[in-house]
Order: sequence, then structure tokens, then C-alpha cells
Amino acid sequence: LGTGGWAASSGSEWDSLQRCIAREILVGVEFLDKVMKDLGDVFIFCMGGKKLTQKVKVLVDSISSGVTPKAWTELFEGGDNIVAEKWIENFTMRIEQLKSLMESGGKGLEKMSFWVGGMFHPGSFVTATRQFVE
Repeated sequence: LGTGGWAASSGSEWDSLQRCIAREILVGVEFLDKVMKDLGDVFIFCMGGKKLTQKVKVLVDSISSGVTPKAWTELFEGGDNIVAEKWIENFTMRIEQLKSLMESGGKGLEKMSFWVGGMFHPGSFVTATRQFVE
């Protein structure tokens, strides 16, 4: 999921809403990279290609028990109260929202609907929308 040019385009000519969405995309890409790396490490270990490290052991123990790994629960507010399966579903929906926002290229944001609870920093989004309409 790259940033689709959002990172390079978030200059001063952008309004508060566009800058907020750009930050959300950057955070989402960072979080997705972390989760994918962790899952890749677990996969490589399970295939016999990697020694068991403490980090991989914690991930394997958590995932096999249906518990969301602690390293992931800290990625967004409320993530620590969800079983692993539901956390992954929730995270996937967040990434899908960011993907559609990214594909918009920042155009027509004022006409789009948003899942505010699915943002990594919903308070910043609310502030940005207030600034946008003022």
C-alpha cells in the first residue's frame, strides 16, 4: 500500500483536511508495514527458515491463543480490547478506508463519507474538519 504521492504533496498549499488525511495515510502505511513484517517473521519461522527469537515466540504464542499481540494493540486506541481475529478485521477495514482515501488523491474530500472511529487519530480529523469549514 504505498502513500500514493500523499507524502510528497502535503505542502502548505494543502488545507487542514488534506494534511490530516495525508498523516493518517502515512501512519497507516507505517502500521501496516509493522504488522506485515511481524506476520512475515512468524511465517518464515513456521516454515523452518528462521530461529525462534523472543519477539517471534511472543507473536506465535499470542496469535495461536487468539490474543492480539501487545505490539499491535498499541497501534491504535481501543486495539487492546479485541481478540486477534476481530483486531485483524478492524485493522483491515481501517486500511481499506485509507486506501480509498489515498486513491482519491485528495480531491473531493468534502463530499466523501468517513468512518471517524476507524482513523488512527480521530481527534485530529475532527479538528481538521472544523478548520476546513471555518
